Amino acid sequence: MFRILSVGKMFLGCGLAVTMFVPLGVAHAKSRETVLHAFTRGNDGAYPFASLIADQQGNLYSTTPYGGPNDSGTVFQVAPDGTESVLYTFTGGSDGGTPQGGLIMDKKGNLYGTTVNDGTDGRGAVFEYAPKNGTETVLYSFTGGADGANPWAH
Repeated sequence: MFRILSVGKMFLGCGLAVTMFVPLGVAHAKSRETVLHAFTRGNDGAYPFASLIADQQGNLYSTTPYGGPNDSGTVFQVAPDGTESVLYTFTGGSDGGTPQGGLIMDKKGNLYGTTVNDGTDGRGAVFEYAPKNGTETVLYSFTGGADGANPWAH
């Protein structure tokens, strides 16, 4: 056991010695960040904290829980050049509202997600958005019973 500890200390000591010779510029490299779109809480949406997904053309997709004409959230796209487009605005009615989570995409380019609020029973919904024809379809509305309620995802 003494030898294992000694070898471990030797490697630890070597690691510290190597770390001391790494230039500080490498350890604290500056990253470049480009803002593609700044949300205004207007019709473009607000507080986009869900994850982004990308299609093969480099377009990014996600949701905002607030904003849009009804302040019930949006599904949006940001093109590689930074142009933001609102694909769908939730009404806060039977179509759902306040999407907190990101989206997933099928092979046809349809987007799927959840809303925390609203839907037919007011407990959130699972939805599909079809970009080809611009329609949103509620696939399921939570009832708050055994099926759960208010799906909150990031």
